[in-house]
Amino acid sequence: MRLRGFGMLVLAALPFLTTGCFDRSELEEQAFVITLGMEAVKPNLVQVVARLAIPNKLAGAGGAGGGGGSSGTGGFSTGSPLVIAKGRTIHEALALMNTGIERRINLSHLSALVFSEETAKAGLLPHLRTLSRYREFRRTHFMFITQGPVEQVMEAQKPVLEQSATRYVEDLNMLNRTTGFAPSIQVEPFLNNLYSPALDPILPIVNVNPGDLREGKKLRFASGRIERVGGNPVESVGTALFQNDKMVGTLDGMETRYLQLLNGQLKRLQLAISSPFDKGVYLSVGVRPSKSRRYEFALFGARRHITVWQNFEAELLGNQGERPYVSGADRSKLENAIRDTIQKNESRLTNKLLRQKKTNPLEWIDLAKTAFPTYTAYARFPWQKTLATIPVRYEVNVVLQRMGNQLSIPIAPEIR
Repeated sequence: MRLRGFGMLVLAALPFLTTGCFDRSELEEQAFVITLGMEAVKPNLVQVVARLAIPNKLAGAGGAGGGGGSSGTGGFSTGSPLVIAKGRTIHEALALMNTGIERRINLSHLSALVFSEETAKAGLLPHLRTLSRYREFRRTHFMFITQGPVEQVMEAQKPVLEQSATRYVEDLNMLNRTTGFAPSIQVEPFLNNLYSPALDPILPIVNVNPGDLREGKKLRFASGRIERVGGNPVESVGTALFQNDKMVGTLDGMETRYLQLLNGQLKRLQLAISSPFDKGVYLSVGVRPSKSRRYEFALFGARRHITVWQNFEAELLGNQGERPYVSGADRSKLENAIRDTIQKNESRLTNKLLRQKKTNPLEWIDLAKTAFPTYTAYARFPWQKTLATIPVRYEVNVVLQRMGNQLSIPIAPEIR
């Protein structure tokens, strides 16, 4: 009975001994970082740019509309101020940044990582090693490369419709998957390609557009050179190419679309192609994959080659000319024109990647690992040297299935 009474006394005292939480973290005590920019300014010095969230202002309380942000906020009204600090490591820079912020910086709501081009050319792995060990860091964050200082690009962001910086990142990546002018890449697939024996990673490029319409002989699709006026000065166009963790080159927006088409990441591609009948006339067509692709890998022996068979369904979206393309012969000629356009651009892109830049972001090539008896043999295969010399052939089949809502062509009064 005496022991039982002592036990009851201990149980009664237990709640008083365990009250409180020594490592509690209240929401109102945190400063959440939405976008984290990094730029190596010296070999042992990194500059960190953080876009902070102020929840009540992100919700629209007292905030101005998008597109006209005030100075120092990067265009998100007062809902997402920028804070900059330097340190020998990323965490030291964040700690020094916290000397001017009254709440503890927290990365658990981080949406995007942004690196400058110069930092990417020096290598991203040291920065990713630092972040990936941190418990508040996740591998689902989106990644971007800026052509120019990170601070300058983040400061220039002035969304037209979106006030939330988190939603802005999500919307930007959704549009990249729709238009195809830039890839949508997260930390996990970047690291997977980085550690792959056969593949190299890529990242989307963001740049500031000066916002003027230039007169030139050719339409340009390079980042920061899209001919447009109005909207957000910052645009996501183009791809940064890597060898291992170092940036070695870029693709423009149109090359990026064909890369994503080859990698199966672009479900529908809208093209402007020259009319097979009328010189100077362009047609708008939409194409999408219709069947599973087939591959043939011959990586050994004297007759080495890679062949890819692709099937597409096409739709005629717009026609500047007078030919209706209703007859079988006209449709067949248009199908051949679409096929030739896709084959030419895919072959040109593959030559640039494998032979000129010596990098391989063509993810379907990794399917060739089934030709190796063991992973060790696959990993030891000289991929870069072999892919730079092996012929890659694309066999494209296009079927024009939809002609739009109007079969006959509007005729001008003087022609009737």
